[in-house]
Amino acid sequence: MNITLDLSHIPLFFIVFYIILPIVVFFFAGSFWAKIYAVISSVLGAVLAAAMPMAFIDLILPDVIPEGIVEQFAGLAEAALKYGSMVFAGIVFFALLLLQHGVVKLVEATGWIGSKE
Repeated sequence: MNITLDLSHIPLFFIVFYIILPIVVFFFAGSFWAKIYAVISSVLGAVLAAAMPMAFIDLILPDVIPEGIVEQFAGLAEAALKYGSMVFAGIVFFALLLLQHGVVKLVEATGWIGSKE
């Protein structure tokens, strides 16, 4: 199985809101406000995931992923939804929060200095 994944396959909103904007906030406002932005945007992503769980899965998965893997993700989402959409929303919240925290920490580790707080 040969899967080629580049930035054109990842949804644009995901790149902008969860990767680029935390870095921009870090540079212009500092680490504290980047953490605040990460929490707020993760909450908004979790609310979207709770409101439309299957549409959220379809929204974030790139088109180049084979159908078998997409069906596995859909099955995992349906299993989580069996216990309630709030469990799925909690999983999405922590996943998005960890992603943004990791991006900011990676930028800090490279030595690029953000705004003075």
